[in-house]
Amino acid sequence: MFRNLPQVTKNLLIINAIVFLAKYTFVRYQIDLTTYLGLHYLTAADFHFWQPLTYMFMHANFGHLFFNMFAVLMFGPALEERWGSRRFLIYYLVTGLGAAVIQEATWAITLSQISPLYASVYANQVVTVGASGAVFGILLAFAWFFPDVRMFILFIPIPIR
Repeated sequence: MFRNLPQVTKNLLIINAIVFLAKYTFVRYQIDLTTYLGLHYLTAADFHFWQPLTYMFMHANFGHLFFNMFAVLMFGPALEERWGSRRFLIYYLVTGLGAAVIQEATWAITLSQISPLYASVYANQVVTVGASGAVFGILLAFAWFFPDVRMFILFIPIPIR
């Protein structure tokens, strides 16, 4: 089954798995990849310009990784075959970057509502990881292009459209 996956979908699964394993390997050497690759608030000391891209390849735990990649595996191939590999990859990255922008805006609004002292402490402690923004983009596109596909939702044995 893995051999028959479209190239970008397969590579996204592999990259996410490698980064997940690297996260736990680097901990042995006192290197926290979440600090470097997770998305931090713009004014935080740990913010770096590459984080709006790299955060979507980091995951908090195995369950987080599993369910995000399960969605990529289930819905990504249909979109990649419809659009082509390049367009699918661009869409995946743009929706992930869009989610990062929305997260940063949400933090900005939240931090503007609290005391400046607490806001600066909070801004340096929050971090976002995961491909959920890109995955929701995939789910939206799949629903848009394939609205009549009958499928089973996990743990519900009744097919729905």
